[in-house]
Amino acid sequence: MQSSIISLKINSIEESDSDLAETVSEISKEYIYKFAFGAGENEATDVFSDTITLPPSVNIDINLNGLLTNALCEDLIFSTIKTLIVHAAKENTNNISVVSNAFDGWVAPFVAVEDGITLRPDGTMMIINPDAIGMDVLPATPNILTITNLGAGTPVDFDFILIGVRAT
Repeated sequence: MQSSIISLKINSIEESDSDLAETVSEISKEYIYKFAFGAGENEATDVFSDTITLPPSVNIDINLNGLLTNALCEDLIFSTIKTLIVHAAKENTNNISVVSNAFDGWVAPFVAVEDGITLRPDGTMMIINPDAIGMDVLPATPNILTITNLGAGTPVDFDFILIGVRAT
C-alpha cells in the first residue's frame, strides 16, 4: 500500500419558519483521513477488501490473524487495524450483523465479546482510529468478526474493507 484517503462529508440544512422569524441551521463538516505507508500515526501498510455474498441465514467468520489475501495475492496478518468499513448492498432484502465472535472475537472496535451492530440494506459501518495504536489485533490467536445474513430466502452482498498495519 502506498497511500489511502478516506473522506466523509456532511452537509445538512434545517429550516424552520414561524410567524415572526425564520431560522436556518446549517452543518457543513468534512472528515479526511490520509494514510501514508508505515506503522505510526496516520500510517498503514496494507489494505484488504472484498465483496462477499452470503446465502440466506448463513454467517462467515473473518479472522484478522490469517486467511486474508490482499490484491497482490500476499497473505495478510494484521497487528493493528486503522479502518474497518462494512457496507451492506442497497439491493439486499435482508439485514446483516457484524459481531465480535463469541469464542475468539476481535474485541478492539467493541466493548466486549459478542458486541456488534445490525446493518440494514445500504447501511454502512465505519470505524477509523488513525493514531499509532489503532485497534489491536492480538498476535497468535484468532481475532474473528462474524458477519451474518439475518434473513431467510435471499442472499446478501456486502463490502468489507480493512486498512491496517501488517504484523512483522
